Amino acid sequence: MKNFIIYVQPQKKELELMEKEYSVDELKNFPGTSQFEELELVRNGRLKIIKEIEPHRIFQFSCEFLIKLVAATKPVSAQLSFELWQRKHGPIVATFEGRRKASKVAVALLSLLLYADPFAINPIKLAVSDFRNLKTNILLKHSGTLSQIFLRNVRSQKGKINRFLMTGSGLEQFLNVDELLDSASSVSGMGFAIPSFRGERRFSFRIKDWGGGQIYSPANPLVHEVSSLLELLEEVFFSNMYKTTT
Repeated sequence: MKNFIIYVQPQKKELELMEKEYSVDELKNFPGTSQFEELELVRNGRLKIIKEIEPHRIFQFSCEFLIKLVAATKPVSAQLSFELWQRKHGPIVATFEGRRKASKVAVALLSLLLYADPFAINPIKLAVSDFRNLKTNILLKHSGTLSQIFLRNVRSQKGKINRFLMTGSGLEQFLNVDELLDSASSVSGMGFAIPSFRGERRFSFRIKDWGGGQIYSPANPLVHEVSSLLELLEEVFFSNMYKTTT
């Protein structure tokens, strides 16, 4: 399983990256970041460009991260290292296998480097309509199936279900998914399985409304499979609203 978090870049021209490696100190020294609580948890943070695979740049973020354990009187330091993918001149940035707070710092540093603003890149927020579009795209275009659906406040003539969660194979065969989406106030997450993603291996994943998610299979996705997932999400969530800037 591979965890990820999806972020959204602004529709602004990117600054040129002049170096191959950058320090979190640049972020700490930038005006307005003193209230950035997550920075206090990161020491010796470094963001390094490791490769470019069009249309993405791939970075590695490494740091010492302070983890607050319940049984410990003081935070424990742990070495972290994870990848960050950036769609050049496009909408999506994604971290893979990064803790949520550490990912926030890594993305803020990238945001500062690209846009001179540490708060220009933000977590994606998915609405019911976004999940509906994703479901339609995967089921119709990729012959995929629905493997998980998590809704909140589903209303009907008989009452309200505060929390509706189902997992399984091919849920669209047992549920009227569109009717459920119409009746729900929000979607917390959905999962999908694609039998032959881009004509290759079986691919399954889940994405939540705040942008977090997991690639379930393959357990260790190849670079082109990760890239294909990001391209799919970009196509569904941004095709009608995002125009690239070059």
